[in-house]
Amino acid sequence: MVAAPAVGWQLIVEEWPLSNGSRSFARSRLERAFFVGSWLLAGPVTAALAIGGFGRATRALKRLPRLMEREAPVDVARDEELVRRAFAWSLARWSVKGGGCLPRSMVQYAVHTLAGEPVRLVVGVPPHAPRDPESFEAHSWVEAVGRPRPDVTHAVLFELAQR
Repeated sequence: MVAAPAVGWQLIVEEWPLSNGSRSFARSRLERAFFVGSWLLAGPVTAALAIGGFGRATRALKRLPRLMEREAPVDVARDEELVRRAFAWSLARWSVKGGGCLPRSMVQYAVHTLAGEPVRLVVGVPPHAPRDPESFEAHSWVEAVGRPRPDVTHAVLFELAQR
């Protein structure tokens, strides 16, 4: 029996090689779907931040529906790399150098939320950050709910978790 050719999103998710030449960086169907979702959201999320600011962008993230219900363990570090690569392939790479941690974290949070995976978006500052507004530094990242990331030592300023 000959399989029918894939069409539309099925073609992208199942047959797009997503490789850097010699080895594929999106190994499973779920990773390819995560990459494609990140690639599609990179531009709109970056534009929403530029036009509406942090407040409006986070309010939009709060309204995202869960399209699926998944309680599977989330590999946040692996998914972060997929988002980084999606930004490298998207038009958003020209608007924010390297994608920036905030738009990348927002995209990662959005894709996890749509997939029904329990995560939280966190924004923090280094523990000994200077009080000078001219040298203010912050970082954003995504964590699986109930599993803080050991590689991030920042003090939390903002947190967005799914309801």
